[in-house]
Amino acid sequence: MIVVAGNGRIEPKKAERILFIQLGYIGDVVVTIPVMRAVRETFPGSMLAVSVREHSRELVEDLPWVDAVLSVDKRRRPWYSTLAHELGFYRRLRTYRFDLCINVRTGTRGALMSLLSGAGCRVGHYCYRHPWTNRLYTHIVQPVAWDGIYAGEQNFNVVAPLHLDIPTRVPELHTSPRRARRVANILREVGVPEDKPLIVLHPFSSRESKNWGVARFAELAERIVTAYDAAVIITGSAADRPQALKIAEQCPRMVFVLAGTVSIGELACLLKRSTLLVGVDTGAIHIAAAVGTPTITIFGPSDPLVWKPPGDSHEIVSAELPCAPCRSAVCGNPEKGSCLGNLSVETVWSVVEKRVAELLSAHRPPVEAHGFNTTGASEASSLPS
Repeated sequence: MIVVAGNGRIEPKKAERILFIQLGYIGDVVVTIPVMRAVRETFPGSMLAVSVREHSRELVEDLPWVDAVLSVDKRRRPWYSTLAHELGFYRRLRTYRFDLCINVRTGTRGALMSLLSGAGCRVGHYCYRHPWTNRLYTHIVQPVAWDGIYAGEQNFNVVAPLHLDIPTRVPELHTSPRRARRVANILREVGVPEDKPLIVLHPFSSRESKNWGVARFAELAERIVTAYDAAVIITGSAADRPQALKIAEQCPRMVFVLAGTVSIGELACLLKRSTLLVGVDTGAIHIAAAVGTPTITIFGPSDPLVWKPPGDSHEIVSAELPCAPCRSAVCGNPEKGSCLGNLSVETVWSVVEKRVAELLSAHRPPVEAHGFNTTGASEASSLPS
């Protein structure tokens, strides 16, 4: 094992077949896309395989600089099925005969995958929590202080010693025409008018401390459809659907529920053709930004400096309490109320109202096509493959 400082240099003897491991959540995967692309740009003749969790697979498999996706499926199975699945996965991993492996996280599974890949050069971050995993790499990069640094920039630290060619530091997702056509069909099936711009609300996070509340989002949806000639789409996972339906029940006019209906790749297509996404701090915000759709993120305990998408098209709204961001899953000052509990609908609406007005004033006139009239692509066929 060789410890390499960020300004050091790693020169793999051979890098024809590269494995890139990112086993984080959806937002983590999206903000890492520029690093994946930089690896491919630096080794243009190489084969690049990316390993992500199964729920992120569709986002990566349409990237033109990715040749293969090795998804990790962590669904519960009987022990014998789990054993067979794991053996099959690692047997397939070995068939690629990787030369270089890069793991941008410090989890144990990624470290083991790095070792079992058989790559002669294995690069990872030094892990303080599980120090034994450091022995599984050939090169260890010392982490830097993350506070206040955009998450996308953090990922470049582990590959800094490779001295990559970096074409862009802004995440960019590609969407497939096949998935875009399915989204168009779904929108027609649920009755979304084709002449309305789409405003997407994503109210749900897997961490309850990040959620703003169903009642508040219902009031926000009502204000949007009352003030503007737009359709509101509620997105989320299948587990979020009951709560999404509650929002629609409180605001039945021009509010449509697609939570649990579209896959993650189809969500990217939906967001690409939407005018604006308003949501809590979750992966959907980063997907929207990566397909070019403006966002407004409702921040609570997490740090906007780390998780706000870069660029002027993306805004934040928060209660601006002195204890935020605390980065905690549980509020440490419950007697004062949580940061999101103190965030009123009026405060969020003041930001949304201004942004929607700006976007709709620049809204394109209807075109002769079967797609929806939005600020994004109007037809599935116009989406990049």
